[in-house]
Amino acid sequence: MNELLSPLLITLALAAQYFLSSRNSKYLGFIVPTLVIGVLTWMLLTNLIGSLLSYTIIVLILFVFLLEQWFNGRKTLHRTTQKR
Repeated sequence: MNELLSPLLITLALAAQYFLSSRNSKYLGFIVPTLVIGVLTWMLLTNLIGSLLSYTIIVLILFVFLLEQWFNGRKTLHRTTQKR
């Protein structure tokens, strides 16, 4: 079950990041990364993530993907507002 749940949660986080980033307030795009880092930190502290190196690699990779979704959402908002 865990093999199916992890990709689903990552996909939902990326979709939520894109949706929130394409809203008028650019600060809404900070909600998902904050939650993701909080959950991963909790997982590290409860030994669900084995090592600090694994934690760092996961955080960096997810941060890059979330940042990409933030930029894509902001571009979409910018294009939408220019068309109006």
